[in-house]
Amino acid sequence: MSVQCEMTAKAAAGAPMGFFERYLTVWVFLCIVAGIALGQLAPGVFQAVGRLEFAQVNLPVGLLIWVMIIPMLVKVDFGALHEVKQHVRGIGVTLFVNWLVKPFS
Repeated sequence: MSVQCEMTAKAAAGAPMGFFERYLTVWVFLCIVAGIALGQLAPGVFQAVGRLEFAQVNLPVGLLIWVMIIPMLVKVDFGALHEVKQHVRGIGVTLFVNWLVKPFS
């Protein structure tokens, strides 16, 4: 394989994995261990969270699933979130219309 072909193949493969992606299995394992440990140390807190339901849907689980899925659907660029402060007026108008006008129209 020529050098040009190798470079083209590497470019086509996409960006290299970052630190988070490379060790994702470790992070998942650590979160599982932390969840088990916290459940043993403070079972009352987790029982209270488990009772937070609306229409037989656990609210914390529903909220966290929403937070996990929506960014994938809208392809949020988390690197640009610090620029949100530059568009306060537009965000204000959007929130006003979506939450205070449209529910009643």
